[in-house]
Order: sequence, then structure tokens, then C-alpha cells
Amino acid sequence: MSVTPLPLWLLASALVGAFGAIAAQIVAQLLARGREGRRFALESFQRFRSEFDEDAELRRIDAKEESLTDEETERILGFFEEVGLYADKGLVDEEMVDEILGTTSSIYSRMMR
Repeated sequence: MSVTPLPLWLLASALVGAFGAIAAQIVAQLLARGREGRRFALESFQRFRSEFDEDAELRRIDAKEESLTDEETERILGFFEEVGLYADKGLVDEEMVDEILGTTSSIYSRMMR
């Protein structure tokens, strides 16, 4: 029994198919990562917004007209530091945070001056 060699075109088509499958997997992974990143950024933004809106202490500090105490300053800076950590890693959309906190927060507006 003799074994006939594979035709060159069959080998080439197998390599093209393998390359196509690998390329499709890479593209799918990149698209999924982007979609998950956008979803996480939105969820992070929603969490920060609800934390800011629902936290009575943050709302009280935000509404305060006179100077903040050291404790109040630490509390508000702690909140914005957490937002900043997420923003530095690209895990929250800074424009959305700026839009919401910039228009609803007097503290944020005063900090950005």
C-alpha cells in the first residue's frame, strides 16, 4: 500500500481555514472586551451616581454653603478619589461623570474652578 501525498491546494486551504478561525476568534475577543468595558463603565457610573445621590452625608456636604470641615473635606475627596481611580484605568466615562456631577453638584463645580 502506498500513501498518496496530499495535494498542495488541500494543505493551503487547511492553513487558510485555520488562519481564518484564529482571526475570527481574535476579532470576537476584541469586540467582547470593548462591549464589556463599555458596560462596566456605565455600571460604574450608575453606581457612583446613586452613591452620590443616595448618601445623605454627601448631599449635606454638597448643599453646604460655608467652608467644609476637615472631616467633610476628607469624605468628599474620598468619593472623588474613588471616581478618579476608576477614571485613570479607563473604567468609567469621565464625560458622563462630569456631565452629571458637574451639573448637580455644587461641591464638584467649586472644585473644578
